[in-house]
Amino acid sequence: MKGKKIIALLLAIALLLGCTACGNQDGGSSSSQTASAADPSSKESSSESGASSAQTADAEPYGPMTERVTLTIGRSEDANVSYQSGENSLDNYVVRYMSESLNIDYQHAFSVSGDEFTNKVALTIAGGDLPDTMTVNESQLRQLVAAGLIEDMTDVMNTYMSDSLRELYETTDGYALKSATFDGRIMAVPNVNAGEDAIPMLYIRQDWLKECNLEAPKTMEDVINIAKIFKEKQMGGENTCGLLVQQEIVTVGNSMYGLDAVFGLHDSFPELWYTRDDGTLAYGSVEPQTKEALADIRQMVADGIIEPDFAVRDSDKCN
Repeated sequence: MKGKKIIALLLAIALLLGCTACGNQDGGSSSSQTASAADPSSKESSSESGASSAQTADAEPYGPMTERVTLTIGRSEDANVSYQSGENSLDNYVVRYMSESLNIDYQHAFSVSGDEFTNKVALTIAGGDLPDTMTVNESQLRQLVAAGLIEDMTDVMNTYMSDSLRELYETTDGYALKSATFDGRIMAVPNVNAGEDAIPMLYIRQDWLKECNLEAPKTMEDVINIAKIFKEKQMGGENTCGLLVQQEIVTVGNSMYGLDAVFGLHDSFPELWYTRDDGTLAYGSVEPQTKEALADIRQMVADGIIEPDFAVRDSDKCN
């Protein structure tokens, strides 16, 4: 039954991968993995539990389970997501479609906000009461592998991986599967984010630009000027916000309300190690360019472009 749960997990992720890559609430980085809990009582070796070549030939990645399976999930949930009347995160048309198509019942072992998720996963690992599957970061994956708490998924992945999932992994030049491989064995289902997801984008109301007789910005100075005019004219009412910013101004990966692009303008790369032109290593958070970027951000706060309470505003509040 545990083996069937793992297969069900793969099928579910294969169907939802496109959504997973778009909406990761805990940073959306490509190092996130979905791990499946091991059964401590199982003594089968990976070779004994692997599928035969005949099974591989007949494998149907999107086929239903032969018996009804219950899968427990630890997940993050955005409190601002709305559902159709009478539906929720566990009972909605997407979950029902997957349940009917794959012959799986889904249960939440826990479901917490994105800001609480990393700590919840850490507490769950420490307590040892693991759900069948949950998303973990790289350090948590290494911890689980070292403790022998998750399934060896090599044979299942090789047998049931869909062509579309395999093609996605191939776009990473082998890095995705390598990041989840330990001693030659695949120990988790890697997440894959499109590279474009990491490019900061600025969204501006076109109708407001037109009403204020403004052009789309080409420089950071243009952005600041547009924000100032929007606030002065109270385009969104008396509570008009210039630049909407969250407390986590830098995110390794991507974020909706961070200021990574402002740091980038100064060739500043906080929270990252990189190689200088002379070949030496540098930690971006303590480089002079980062101080320059922080000074610009401080000035935007002083000028009202960024509201002072951004320091206590998480992504949910921004939404």
